[in-house]
Amino acid sequence: MKEYDFLFFQELIKLLTGITIGSDQSKIVETRIEQRMGILRMNSIREYVDYLQNYPGLEIPYLISVMTTHTTHFFREEEHFEYLKKIFLPEWIKEKRTDLNFNCWSAACSSGEEVYSIAMTVDDFFRNHHPNINVKIIGSDIDIKMIEKSEKGIYKSEQIKEIQSDWQERYFSWGTGEIANFIKIKNEIKKTVKFVRLNLLSPPYFESNENKLFDVLFLRNVFIYFDKATVKKIIDAVAMHLKPQGILILGHVENLIDVDSPFTLISNSIYKFKDKVHAMNAKLSNVSISSKEEKKEGFKQKYRILIVDDSSAVRLALKKILSIEYGFVVVGEAESPIEADLILKKEKVDVITLDINMDKKDGITYLEELTRKAHPPIIMISSISKEDALSTLRAFEYGAFDYIEKPDMNQLYDIQDHIRQVITEAGQRGIMPARDGFEIPKRVSFSPITGEQHTNSEKMLIFNPFSMEKKIIVIGASTGGIVAIKSILERLRPPTPPILIVQHIPPIFSMVFAERLQGTCKIRVKEANDGEEIAASTAYIAPGGSQMRVVQRSHKYVINITSDPPVNKLRPSVDYLMFSIVDCMIKDKDFGQVVGVILTGMGADGAKGMLALRESGATTLGQDEATAVVYGMPKAAKAIGAVALETSLYEIPEAIVRACDGN
Repeated sequence: MKEYDFLFFQELIKLLTGITIGSDQSKIVETRIEQRMGILRMNSIREYVDYLQNYPGLEIPYLISVMTTHTTHFFREEEHFEYLKKIFLPEWIKEKRTDLNFNCWSAACSSGEEVYSIAMTVDDFFRNHHPNINVKIIGSDIDIKMIEKSEKGIYKSEQIKEIQSDWQERYFSWGTGEIANFIKIKNEIKKTVKFVRLNLLSPPYFESNENKLFDVLFLRNVFIYFDKATVKKIIDAVAMHLKPQGILILGHVENLIDVDSPFTLISNSIYKFKDKVHAMNAKLSNVSISSKEEKKEGFKQKYRILIVDDSSAVRLALKKILSIEYGFVVVGEAESPIEADLILKKEKVDVITLDINMDKKDGITYLEELTRKAHPPIIMISSISKEDALSTLRAFEYGAFDYIEKPDMNQLYDIQDHIRQVITEAGQRGIMPARDGFEIPKRVSFSPITGEQHTNSEKMLIFNPFSMEKKIIVIGASTGGIVAIKSILERLRPPTPPILIVQHIPPIFSMVFAERLQGTCKIRVKEANDGEEIAASTAYIAPGGSQMRVVQRSHKYVINITSDPPVNKLRPSVDYLMFSIVDCMIKDKDFGQVVGVILTGMGADGAKGMLALRESGATTLGQDEATAVVYGMPKAAKAIGAVALETSLYEIPEAIVRACDGN
């Protein structure tokens, strides 16, 4: 196998599964690819790559199957099953009152032996101690071929020779004649289990209801294939599906020593939540306003997509993510802007995805050319680096609709639902008007505050300098927020109350965003640090990838940066910050005026926080539909009565000043 072919498969497998393949494993990769080529009767790797790129939906499941390792047997690492039987289940029975449901998840079940081992252990215990318990066990794996094998429940008889004889008789049926060497799991056990294909890199895994919160979660011999960052992501994601008193079981060779997690070790590779706070924070990640049905509605319209990226692996991944079943048609793939221009002349395109870094012409230069005339919404694809962060912020100023984070190849699949949502929102927006450089378009609007017609101006707004004490402005934004926040802060002149901002943005981007604002604003703008006291005339940007809240310490209000789990699937979360402000307001009856602002962005993050602020006496402002890039977040807040005043982006700075001054 040539080096460039190996690099292609190395990159693609990490993207699809998160598994890191070392350069010393090229021979293994070649052997397994050749196995697949033999089945398909192909003569060259290039022929197989072409087939893979032309039929990704058909071939990728087979590629995943041949490239993933499936080493398992019944009651592997038996100590864990002994712990279930002798310690956890007896304690579980004692703690139960009216809940007769026992739920377990085997999160990397391979060919099913682990799931059936759990089912037998649990069944044997409950039939002797509490036969009325309703047992549900879910087995999941990324490999659809393993799921199909697990569902059949058929194994060679030699695989159960170490299982005690009464269990063999109770739980297995023996074949006869030509299939005498095979056994099958009896329906009594099979009816308690369900198998699903699931990628651990694509949370959330289940709907947020009690039936998908588990008492026991087996996640064994998975992390040995992942890097530390991926382990952290998976741990945070699975935690939201574990009940507060539940346990997490890893493989004997795995641990969480170097991972910042909500869990503590209680036995050999067995973990529980550190305390009730960590359990509750994990469960908060299930909070969502939108229903599954509502999400599906957005995928009915078929949007025509042009992918511009010089990485064949990224193009392949996006093509699979943006499949027709989700309402997308990829009408073209381009390695360069030159190829993209040719496709745009021939095809109707609703949305363009554009790599920010390409060899022949960088994405920013091409974006600037595209936005000089009417154009489809453009989604930038950017990696996590200071250089790319600067480029992405420039892209927003040039008219990019949004961006898709590309910090690591495997994380494209980690955020596949987000990618579809972003592109759906862009498709719904329709053709964008021409824009000129960095100018925010001037619009004429009728002011709901002054009753006068006005245009967006450079007028600086001044707060009453004697009304700053204990006042806070809190702002939340997502898609389109980069430009919206910039336009607000540039209008404010010191002194101002402290301003706390959550913009949905990744690490490094938040720091660069703050630095860029500091260069254009009259007030101080910085990325927030843990433990710093909030100060007047300062805007604090929540660090990407972390939660930000305000807490009271020694009669002072300070910023607390945490690694708490995502809320509304987001970190930082607007709701998380706003609820902390509400908590301060409740505890301190002398707390001054609070102004909550919800700006452009998709989803519903901030709606509940805005409502809590308003019910606690804060003034709440929402950006109107006419000036929002995406009206999702303001609309969600308005729908539940959380917005006291809805106004244009250009009126919001004045509305903030008036609210803080008590008008």
